[in-house]
Amino acid sequence: MNVSVGYCRVSTVYEEQKKSLEEQQKQWKELAKEKKYVTAKCGAFYKRNGDKLQCCGMYVDEGITAKDYRHREAFKQMIEDAKEGKFNTIFVEDVSRFSRNAELGIKTYKDLRQYGVNVHFRKEGLDTIDVNNDYILTFAFGMAEKENQMKSERVKWGISRVHNDGRVNTTPSIGYRMKAVDENNNKKGILEIDPQKAEVVRYIFYLYTERLEGMHNIALILNSRGIKTKKNKIWSQNTVRVVLNNELYIGEQVMHKSVSGDITRRERKKIPRDEQIRVHKEELRIIDDETWNKKEMIKKERSQNLRKHKGHSTKHIFSTLIYCANCKSVYFRTKVNEFHKIDGTTSGGNYEWVCMGRNHHGKEYCNGNRYVIDEEKMKAFLKKQLEQKQNKDEEYLLEIYKNKKMEDLNNIDIKELQKEEKDLTRQMNELRAEKVKYGMDEDIYSEQFQLLHNKILDLKKQLKDYDNIQKDIKMAEIKYKEYKETLKNILKKKLTNEDLKKIFNKIEVYGETIDKKKNIYIYLEYKFLDEIQTELFREDEINPETGVWEGTSITKSFIPFV
Repeated sequence: MNVSVGYCRVSTVYEEQKKSLEEQQKQWKELAKEKKYVTAKCGAFYKRNGDKLQCCGMYVDEGITAKDYRHREAFKQMIEDAKEGKFNTIFVEDVSRFSRNAELGIKTYKDLRQYGVNVHFRKEGLDTIDVNNDYILTFAFGMAEKENQMKSERVKWGISRVHNDGRVNTTPSIGYRMKAVDENNNKKGILEIDPQKAEVVRYIFYLYTERLEGMHNIALILNSRGIKTKKNKIWSQNTVRVVLNNELYIGEQVMHKSVSGDITRRERKKIPRDEQIRVHKEELRIIDDETWNKKEMIKKERSQNLRKHKGHSTKHIFSTLIYCANCKSVYFRTKVNEFHKIDGTTSGGNYEWVCMGRNHHGKEYCNGNRYVIDEEKMKAFLKKQLEQKQNKDEEYLLEIYKNKKMEDLNNIDIKELQKEEKDLTRQMNELRAEKVKYGMDEDIYSEQFQLLHNKILDLKKQLKDYDNIQKDIKMAEIKYKEYKETLKNILKKKLTNEDLKKIFNKIEVYGETIDKKKNIYIYLEYKFLDEIQTELFREDEINPETGVWEGTSITKSFIPFV
């Protein structure tokens, strides 16, 4: 007895899907009746979202391409059921519905033939059980694959046009959103900055470049604050890496970075950098060049350290944190040899920190005596300083900084600038239209175009300055909040290198010897506070006539180390 099933693929649009399914069910029943076949009781309808529905006598895939089998769940189940002998004939509309991959399609129907299962292609009128049809079927599958490749080329050509126009055809990166229509040419696919999400991007770069957090730690911090990715998922080390490596954040829109090779094998080839489509759009910049370059330097340094099995030093509590004020060398940890005294007591065995420059190169390199820091005494010293900081209200510095920045904002008439930019853009469009319509002299057009272009660039710079001031205020608030949170909790647990680096940029040691007595002084450079004071100080030292900063440095306040 011949038992048959039908296989088809249907659209994801419900009305189209329902109509197609009804027509094909009717068609396969009529064909089965004509050939005196019995319809099998097995079958399945797999939705694109993975849901499975019963479909007696039919195997149906919703909205899935035929170029491979990976996501065609109904097709895969049909092959398994065929192996188990649940039917011996499969009705398919044509070769292209069965497979658009010639190699895979031919192998599959030959495997089915070994199990005694025939595939009948209605449009071609061919049965796979007849080996005499192999030549024609090979040609038919080859044509189906060729058609798929041509379709792929058309799609790639369309994507290339989109990319060359500076538009995108993918989901925007975090920090951006899609404009519905572009003001000038009404083309879709134009990006713009999403102010709220852009703050997340700046925060990630801040954590990496200022707090020197690793990508894994950054992901943990973002997740602990309830911040989601663009796809509303939790952050991972890889998603953080993608953000840090995205050149779009410095205004460099990079497209056409890879292209499909053999589509039947899902191969993709990387496009060389000089052949990629790269368009610079300053209006899409979220991260300044200084921060980006600092990120690149840190990334390169960490990569080199990783190859040398060194890594970012957090092994000991003061690693890469204490520096010599004289020669700027880092202090390193050393253990004092333990020895027994005549009176039976023990001395030494503790850890000290010494200047690497003085210890390795002598007085010629670091002019001065050897000023040693006892590790336990330094811990006690820092705890005392941090306790004092916890009880100190320093928000006034943030307010002074914000007030200064607000003065700068108030000096910029943003509405007038935006109005002027709009007017200049209108003039630019009118100039272009006039050239096309009346054939304006090229020299006159170029002169007027350059004049308007320069004015627009100047306006954009002023608008960017306005945005940067707003960003500075927002970032200062974030830094202050983090500083206070860390300061509040730092003494509730054991001091660690990681926590200390969230509070201090560095710790400097200065020593002097008076009457053969060594006096040691410590300068603590706090991350947030000293950065704010430095910027305020620099602003006060700018010559209003030349615009050049004429200051030297903030007077460092050294504390006696006792």
